[in-house]
This record gives sequence, structure tokens and C-alpha cells, in this order.
Amino acid sequence: MNIFRSFQKCMARRSARPRLPRVTHPYHLLVRRTQRRWGLSFLIFLLFMSGSLWSWAQKVSRQEDLIDVVVVRESLEAPLGLESSQIHQEKRPRKWVPEDALLGLDSVIGQTLLTHKSSGQILTALDLGPPINLESISAQFQDHVAFGMDESWFVSRLPEIRSGDGIDILTTHPKSWNGASTIITQNVRVIDVQTSGAHKTLLVNVTHEEAKALMSARGLRLPMGVLVRASQKKQYSLTEKGEKY
Repeated sequence: MNIFRSFQKCMARRSARPRLPRVTHPYHLLVRRTQRRWGLSFLIFLLFMSGSLWSWAQKVSRQEDLIDVVVVRESLEAPLGLESSQIHQEKRPRKWVPEDALLGLDSVIGQTLLTHKSSGQILTALDLGPPINLESISAQFQDHVAFGMDESWFVSRLPEIRSGDGIDILTTHPKSWNGASTIITQNVRVIDVQTSGAHKTLLVNVTHEEAKALMSARGLRLPMGVLVRASQKKQYSLTEKGEKY
């Protein structure tokens, strides 16, 4: 009992003493503020990384999902009207499927295949076109493209050329005097000749391989010339008076 009273008196004396103000060194205050800032930054970083990791995991999971796509059974050459025996559906991972891939057979059967396809390839919207008459002339030019060339591509001004003419485009090595010429394209059809001021732009119907050869010759700055095939040259009027070739 005496011990308890002595403890109470001691605590009373301590509480009666005036409290001294707590003094903190400015350096300690700076350290505490820096610790709080780093702690808050680290917490924000953890939250950001957690969200990014969750989003990445969801994306990977979606990419691994299997979806039905339309696949060709065997190698097909265009142009070709597609039938049910030539195509079927397969499940492929989403990450390997093009964005414009076709997903249903109903939208493919009866359409015209415009590009060559190998066995197992996925059909896309760019590979198909509306049904056409495969015996028509337009169906025979599915592999061709329209290619434009400015008059500056050639070593001389373009001759008198009209739509429908057949031409050859030649080139030779610039350092070879009187050397043999190389035929880049032979007997290509002229689609149109567009005139802008004093310059002409030639639009021809070529294959993809011929277009690549023309671009390579242009990139190498090889001299090119145009020959108009006389067998397809039309009888054009030279003057308004009606003079002919």
C-alpha cells in the first residue's frame, strides 16, 4: 500500500514539472520529409507496376485464346471462285490471326479469290472480291497492277503514246558505250497518259515483278527509254488537217 502511494506521489511530482519544448535539428526534419517523399513515391510506383502487370497478364491471356478462322485446304491459284470443298474452319491463337481475317464460311463461299494461297493459309478480306465471270478479260489481269512513271524517269521525252498502246521499256549501263540494252518490261499495255503542263505521266499495266524491276532501275538511276510497238500503234492524226502516219 505504501509502495502504491509513493508511486502516485512520484507521478504527481513529474506531472507538476513544467514541460520543456522539444527541439528538433533542421537536418533531422529534412531527413524525415525526404523519407516520407520516397515512401510515397515507392507506393505510387508499386501501384503503377501492379496495374501494368495485371493489364499485361490480361492481354497475354486474350492473345492465347483460340478463335475460328477460315483456312484453305490446298494451294489455290487466283482468280478462282471458292467452294465449300476448298476451305474449312480451324482454331488458331488470336496472336497469329490477322485483324482482317475471315471468321465464317458463309461470307466466303461463292466469293472470288484474288490472290494465290498455299495450303493452311488464313483467308482475309483483302484476298476476296465479289463474284466475277472467270472467262472475262478482267479476270485475266488479277495479278497485274497500274504503275505510274513520270517523264523524268526516261532519258528523252516520251513519244506520242495513247491509251491501249503496247510499249517496251529498255535500260543500259551508263558507262557502257554502245553496249547491249536490257529489256525491263516487254509489251506492256498503256492505261493512260496524263499531262500536267509540259510533263507527262505514263500509267501502264504491269505485273508485280515488272513493277519491282522498274523501281530497282529507277533507284539505281539507270537510263531508261520507251519503245512503242509498231504492230499496236494506231493511226493517229498528226494535224488538224487530217494527215496520217
